[in-house]
Amino acid sequence: MAARSGYTLEEFLSFLDGNPVSQAPEINDIVKKIQFLPLSQVALIGKAVADRFAASAEAAESSGKYS
Repeated sequence: MAARSGYTLEEFLSFLDGNPVSQAPEINDIVKKIQFLPLSQVALIGKAVADRFAASAEAAESSGKYS
């Protein structure tokens, strides 16, 4: 699970102990790359993010989490 989420085993175990953990390294890399992308590509990323949030909200609604 640690490797899949982008953390070392030590970071993951620390998180399980209730300690704060920094963002996964892949996330930091993605954020840095986005800062230099052309706006047309940033728009595609923004749409993908919005679609993901919408799908998550729909799934939560249909499961009754927000009823």
